[in-house]
Amino acid sequence: MRCAVLESPKRMIVKERDIPCIGDGDILIRVAACAICGTDVKKYFRGHKLVKSYPIVPGHELSGEIVKVGRKAREFEVEINGEKEKRTFREEEKVVIAPVISCEHCVNCIEGRPESCNYREDFGFNYDGGFEEYAVIPEKLLHKKINPVIPIPKEVPLYMAAIAEPFACALHSHKKLVRPGKWDKEKNAYSFLYGIKEGDIVVVIGGGPLGCMHAELAKTSGAGTVIIAQHSESRLKMIKNLGVAHYYVLNRSTEELVDSVNSITDGYGADVVITAASSSEAQIQALRIVSQGGVVSFFGGVEEDAVAIPTNKIHYNGPFITGTSGASPFHIPIILKMMAEGKIDATKYVTHLLGLDYLEKVLLLLGVPGFTSLDEIIAARGEGFFNFLNDENLKLKKLEECRCLSEKAQVFKGSILKALVIPSFIMDRGIVSLLDTGFEERKKTLISIVE
Repeated sequence: MRCAVLESPKRMIVKERDIPCIGDGDILIRVAACAICGTDVKKYFRGHKLVKSYPIVPGHELSGEIVKVGRKAREFEVEINGEKEKRTFREEEKVVIAPVISCEHCVNCIEGRPESCNYREDFGFNYDGGFEEYAVIPEKLLHKKINPVIPIPKEVPLYMAAIAEPFACALHSHKKLVRPGKWDKEKNAYSFLYGIKEGDIVVVIGGGPLGCMHAELAKTSGAGTVIIAQHSESRLKMIKNLGVAHYYVLNRSTEELVDSVNSITDGYGADVVITAASSSEAQIQALRIVSQGGVVSFFGGVEEDAVAIPTNKIHYNGPFITGTSGASPFHIPIILKMMAEGKIDATKYVTHLLGLDYLEKVLLLLGVPGFTSLDEIIAARGEGFFNFLNDENLKLKKLEECRCLSEKAQVFKGSILKALVIPSFIMDRGIVSLLDTGFEERKKTLISIVE
């Protein structure tokens, strides 16, 4: 089998390995698709605190099919809070993997917050992940109280299931939104509102894939007005076609954003603001536009240890501030159920398909300019490294208008929402762009390729 091995930061090698032999208590999964996450880009360039040693196969947003089940893994029981839970695994079962592996013994685990485990491990960080053709789920993980192997409902295609984990990250944020409600005279205390409520005004700062997922989930929760604010005009134009928000506004400056939100809301502001951008300015903007008694979620992490936020806005305006990162294993089944019921459709987010041979090229481009420059890449790899940008199979109309490599690189990077790595792809297939493909045609293509 083939796998993309991260030997160390900035060093990835596609290798041939034997298909793993599993133990009696393990299962073997054929990986159908594994989505590229922004964390994969950071991990490639800088490593990650969860990665304790190299080499490691990254990839934590994956779907696949069980192809081999150890004798002891077919049927067994796990004791959970004094009760027995029966677990079964069968060949041909379609599954996703919840990447968070908690210790289940620390305070946070005992209180039901496995994503905050003090001794957390992750699939694709501490265990080889989804950028390989076959992945082993060892016995010790299958016997965890929280089963990391989650069945995919029959209504959900494999390509869509690979997007369940990032959607779960957004849902995690929504589940931790809390703000004051009405005064309870009998209890002499405020009640509290949880999540997004019917009629809420929601502003999402950031128009990347997670920002769009936040907006879509807000709409499904009944928000009356959903606004996406994005600093790039070309990205804003691109995501308008997704239909995930009611308004799409340019965010070239804080004053421009404040004016736009005030105009749309008649000066009321936003009940909920989610910063889905790695920007300290976005965090400051959130406090400028949140309404009296609203709630702000800092979803996108920033480089700075401290941000000079306007604390008087908290003092006088009383918004609650929260934040999350990653997903809890509890949220992935909820997203899969929503997909099965047709409440969300991840088809529109999948813009590119690629094999393992192109993974490092895409990671490098996604790291420009935050982690590296195009000149640095060319100096180290040569101009021929990006020859795929001239490939007619990309079928990306905007590339034809580009005059130089830097323009092509920028256009290609800007065209990506979610790229799925298909480990079984051979190099000759190149990168398949679906951006200019109609919705129904895109769905047929994805179903035919990701199986």
